[in-house]
Amino acid sequence: MIDGPDAASERRELWKAAVGLAVASVVLHLLFGMRVVPAILLALGALAFVGAVAFRHFGRDVFLFLMLGALAIGRVVSWLMVSLMYVTGIALSGLVARLFGMNRLERDFARCRGKTTMLVDAPPTTRETFSRQS
Repeated sequence: MIDGPDAASERRELWKAAVGLAVASVVLHLLFGMRVVPAILLALGALAFVGAVAFRHFGRDVFLFLMLGALAIGRVVSWLMVSLMYVTGIALSGLVARLFGMNRLERDFARCRGKTTMLVDAPPTTRETFSRQS
């Protein structure tokens, strides 16, 4: 395989991946006593190491395999994080609104039959207010 212009940066990324995956594997094993996940990470780190050492033979294939895996993980994690941030933001804004007594959807079901709206603080509809709206 011929080294392209980005071969040096790809090889450098494989070295970084090998070291990072090995460190993550050791940390997970020491902190949590896990065995399966660190073994998988260590195997991926060994694959990245072999790809960095023997880059001319199959380093680019290893690089593409690891980057496609990282892309898939990034898609899932980014979707989860955005969803979590959205739900958290909505929940926090609703909680703050309730703490300050703001509830625009407070309803009075007992008196709603005789009114045009179920909202408690709905303004009365008169000829002037109706003409201002239209």
